[in-house]
Amino acid sequence: MQDLPLCDLNEVKRTAKRTDSDISGCKFSGEYLESEDLSCLSFINCMFENCTFTDCDFERSSFVDVTFISCDLSNSSLDSSYLSRCEFRSCKLVGAEFKDCSIQGVAFESSNCGYAIFDKCKLSETQVKNSDMSSAELVSCNLKAFKTSGSKYLSTSFFRTALGGVDFSTCLVSGLRVSDTFRELRNAVFSANQAVELSMLLGIRIK
Repeated sequence: MQDLPLCDLNEVKRTAKRTDSDISGCKFSGEYLESEDLSCLSFINCMFENCTFTDCDFERSSFVDVTFISCDLSNSSLDSSYLSRCEFRSCKLVGAEFKDCSIQGVAFESSNCGYAIFDKCKLSETQVKNSDMSSAELVSCNLKAFKTSGSKYLSTSFFRTALGGVDFSTCLVSGLRVSDTFRELRNAVFSANQAVELSMLLGIRIK
């Protein structure tokens, strides 16, 4: 991403809402907002760095070619938003809500997504690398070309989310929450050690 001019988020937000225009080509640094209404905004080719958005409302917003670096979006809502070709690097997304989002070509790297909610999301070509997805909810999601490595999935819920083709072999996996039939796990890839852990879910005893 090329060098972008530093902008004031509140100022560009007011302009965007007043003129119903996109927020494009901006860098936001050190912003601190709490319980702010940022819904229905469109961000294109933007960067957020060292920003904190606590319990903010980004619902029904659009993010295209947007990078978040060392940002905190804990307990914020991005429900029903559209994210394409975005990156979350070293971000805190604890309890963030992404329900019913369309997520395409998005990367989560070295980020804490514990307790985040991705229910009913369409995730296409999404990458989760060296991140913590513990106790996150990915219920009734549609995964396509989902890749993950070096990440934690402790008590993560994949209820009604088919994991066929997803390779968890380099991840820490324990206590996955799925349906009683375990159909979500069919054709997913696990290491031998992970298979022992998963056998407990199936009620299998290995000597």
